[in-house]
Amino acid sequence: YTWYTCATRISGSIRATGCQWLRAKCDFYERLSNRALLPCVSPTGTYGGALVEQQQDRPTCSGLCAAGFYQDSSGGTACKSGEYGAFCAEGSSTARLCESGRYGNATDLSSASDCVECDAGTACPVGSRAPNVCAAGSYAPPASATCTRCAAGSFQPLVGQAQCELCPAGSYCLDGATAAISCAKGSSTALNGSATCARCTRGTFQEALGA
Repeated sequence: YTWYTCATRISGSIRATGCQWLRAKCDFYERLSNRALLPCVSPTGTYGGALVEQQQDRPTCSGLCAAGFYQDSSGGTACKSGEYGAFCAEGSSTARLCESGRYGNATDLSSASDCVECDAGTACPVGSRAPNVCAAGSYAPPASATCTRCAAGSFQPLVGQAQCELCPAGSYCLDGATAAISCAKGSSTALNGSATCARCTRGTFQEALGA
């Protein structure tokens, strides 16, 4: 619980000093006429500092949660620390997840820009706490949400790479390849980046591998 906002002027002969309630009525709540002010539940995204009327310790009904903190329940007396993979602006009622292509490696982030952009060769889906390194056979440019498999005709033997390499002439690469495959005897390709090898035409032959 926290307490009603007290207006600048106090009606009646009893006055409140600072935030110590003396069963005074605030002008803002004069409609309560002759009734002692009752505690109100602080809304989400805010907090209150006392559970009993006489121990009110701030001039407003509740205070906004500071940036990097949040309060998702009403009637809270303290704000919760932010979460990894998320950020909290001032007055947050929930931690907001870092967008795709970025990650949150601390619990006190206060804005979307505090989330760190993922490097090339890594991927960060929404709410990532750390970047995910792309496996061999895949790649990712900076700020990627996912790693992309190498297209047919290309390959990548290493992890954490920004792009794939074209298969050299005399070989072919299937989708997601980690290595080029040499063309079999009786087939060939003279082009880089081939997804298949062409069979020798009638009247020709190829007895070497990888031609």
